[in-house]
Amino acid sequence: MYFDGSSAEFSAGAGVVVETHEGQKFQFAFQLHFTCMNNQAECEALIVGLEILQELVARFAVQNEMVADDYTQEMIQELEELDQERMDTYNRMEAQKKAVARAYNKRLKSKSFAEEDLVWKAVLPIGTKDRRFGKWSPRWEGLFIIDQVLGKGAYQLRDQDGELHAMPINGQFLKKYYPTTWEMRVQEL
Repeated sequence: MYFDGSSAEFSAGAGVVVETHEGQKFQFAFQLHFTCMNNQAECEALIVGLEILQELVARFAVQNEMVADDYTQEMIQELEELDQERMDTYNRMEAQKKAVARAYNKRLKSKSFAEEDLVWKAVLPIGTKDRRFGKWSPRWEGLFIIDQVLGKGAYQLRDQDGELHAMPINGQFLKKYYPTTWEMRVQEL
């Protein structure tokens, strides 16, 4: 038995070739009606190929003993069962995807800022170092004020002087500003 699977952005498919000892070849191609990675398509091709091989062996044994109408009914029943097994496989894959998404989202810290929040901005591009400070170069700069929430994690910043920044910035490059103890004491005086 030879098999292979392939996936693209919007579709996936697989092919199986079963060769008998006498050299007779049976070729099967099918389209997968769910999104998957290339490895998943190949696994699906293997599973379906093994099912086809099992069915062919059983079919050759039974075919010689059955009447044509009984054989046709048996084939229809097998196709319905195969569709159900594919749906079960699809449901298992969807459950696995949801489990992975839950695990990922547990570690994800969402950041959201409101207008007039004080924030630090990452020194961009990330990893830029000042020759004077070397590895002690600051990673954050600012103090900036959120002027406008643009949606989908984008924010418009302005300086404390009121000057707007030319480009909006993604929220992943912002960090909420919390005053230090020294700044709190100066404000109290």
